[in-house]
Amino acid sequence: MSGARAYPARAGADPLPAALVVLAVLVVVVVPVGSAAPGVPCPAQKESPAVVEEQSASSTAVPGTDPEDVAQTWMSDAGATLVRQHTGEQQAEVEISQVRPVHAWAPGFLDGSEPTAAPVPVGSWAAAAAVGEEPVGLVVVEVDEASASVVDDDVVLDGSLAEDVAGLGTSVLVHDVEVAAWYAVEPAGAMTVVALGEVSSTLLAGPISLVDYGQVLRERNGAEPVVSTSQTQVQAGAGGWAVWGPVLAVVAVGVLAVVVTVRHERRVTAPLRQARQRMPLGSDTIPDSHVNHLQD
Repeated sequence: MSGARAYPARAGADPLPAALVVLAVLVVVVVPVGSAAPGVPCPAQKESPAVVEEQSASSTAVPGTDPEDVAQTWMSDAGATLVRQHTGEQQAEVEISQVRPVHAWAPGFLDGSEPTAAPVPVGSWAAAAAVGEEPVGLVVVEVDEASASVVDDDVVLDGSLAEDVAGLGTSVLVHDVEVAAWYAVEPAGAMTVVALGEVSSTLLAGPISLVDYGQVLRERNGAEPVVSTSQTQVQAGAGGWAVWGPVLAVVAVGVLAVVVTVRHERRVTAPLRQARQRMPLGSDTIPDSHVNHLQD
């Protein structure tokens, strides 16, 4: 019997190449296009409008600190140091009062178009300073609301000014930069202007109404007042009455004089008219003696 030729047993198919192919397909499908090879530019992914708006709001956000608090905090520390530098006093205690807003004359008040316009705030704050118990001057700071920080500072050495500002009460503090003078404007009534400190006392002798002081400023600066439309109408109406008022008064007096004269004349001549009415007809023209003589 011929022996059958023996063949080696056939091994099963190797699974490694197939697994590599499947892995390659998964890599191509899963890996995003944005992860391309280095050096290949990728399109920028556009952020959602909500994210962009949130980032913009956070970048321009304004700190919520009150400017008055910022000024007061600065005064208690840096303000006291600034006063020591200007006065040369290093031993005595420096006292800073409560800050108050600084105002300026309104544009309409200066040009005369709004004579009663109230002063406007300028973003600065002032506080009276005293060394020991002696008033020495006024500390002024400018606060930037956006950054909530002090951007400028100054000290006005005037003891009387510090004393006046410390006792202002509810009055408005006004700084006239043109003449470096300080004033107080009382908000009630006719809005009276009062001089504060040495400089303004040389320019204003005593209290004066806001309207009158506006005229003083314009005369001092040689500026012609700008008249608003409402003022023009009021002045036109007042001018008409100013012209026609005296004329009507004269006419009324004349008519009254004529009426009084006529009534007086009628009262005086009344007896004569009554006597004439009682006389017979014709008796006042031909006497009786003449009538008898004609009959003879």
